[in-house]
Amino acid sequence: MEALYDYLFWYNHHDGLWYAVWRETQLDFFSGNRENSKYYKSKDHSTLVEIITKPGILKSLKEKD
Repeated sequence: MEALYDYLFWYNHHDGLWYAVWRETQLDFFSGNRENSKYYKSKDHSTLVEIITKPGILKSLKEKD
């Protein structure tokens, strides 16, 4: 669970999505410079927690494409 400390969770009610923003790039993210920030987004908070705590999930999703 230590990996969760590196992320800020934010819910945008306009688009109905949760964001997990890496804390080192949160200033870029919230200033609109999202191409220089690391973040994940999903409709479910629990999905973001799984992606962060089990990084192998993203690799397996990309292989299915």
